Amino acid sequence: MAISPSAVLQCVEHESEVMQAFIVALESEAEVLSQGQLDDELNACTAEKNRCAEELTRAAEHRDQLLQAAGFKAGKEGMDAAAAEDAALEEAWKQLLELVAQASELNRANGALIERLLKQNNEALHTLRALAGGSNLYDATGRASQVGSSRTSIRAG
Repeated sequence: MAISPSAVLQCVEHESEVMQAFIVALESEAEVLSQGQLDDELNACTAEKNRCAEELTRAAEHRDQLLQAAGFKAGKEGMDAAAAEDAALEEAWKQLLELVAQASELNRANGALIERLLKQNNEALHTLRALAGGSNLYDATGRASQVGSSRTSIRAG
């Protein structure tokens, strides 16, 4: 079934614009994480990523509705079929998929960086607990926690 590609094309182009904003947020997040500025700047990156993710969800749902109204399946399968019928739509779809792959890779790299930072923080916390002896320390929830018997004693001399 032939579709008027302009509505779907506009939707895909909008998704690409939002995906580019998502990529900028991911790049900003990577910079903030690598500099160790984890407070307000990281919160701003997270807020922008969440805003973009919500907009991308809405845009994809709208695209699926347009595809189904034109007789195509929802999702990638339907979009591939619709794109095969229109060169401009095919090019826009290809560009969007490339942006999605780029965002996915940036997100994976940021996740690895976050995991590395978390590991460093846990190691530092373990060292502090070992140095504190039997003293109470606070856990991630803000509650006092007793250092376990598996602690390492450090003695001078």
